[in-house]
Amino acid sequence: MSGNNYLLDTNIILYLLETHLRQAGFQPVTANSAKQALGILQQQAIDLLITDLIMPEMGGFEAFNKIRELDPEARIILASGYSMSEDVVELLSTGGVEFLQKPFGPEEMLRKINAALGATP
Repeated sequence: MSGNNYLLDTNIILYLLETHLRQAGFQPVTANSAKQALGILQQQAIDLLITDLIMPEMGGFEAFNKIRELDPEARIILASGYSMSEDVVELLSTGGVEFLQKPFGPEEMLRKINAALGATP
């Protein structure tokens, strides 16, 4: 294989993020889709939800609206590789929402988590 081309399974990325969050003292609950995450939210309280704006089955904006229907005070981090659009700015104005620009490192993720939770890093 030449060059710097990589293929990463999203399950691996989810596992790495989960591992890093556990090492930082958090207790992450993971979901492989927005539908699965909504099912989890209906069964248990979650302090913070981190989601991508572009997902299969259900887009991030639709997921955001369904999450807020379940919990109007939900704290959410929206991650995206795209720049912040007017739609994202509007979501951010609802409060309790942070934007995490991809690519991001563990330190930036923890800063956004602390900001969303109102904690001092």
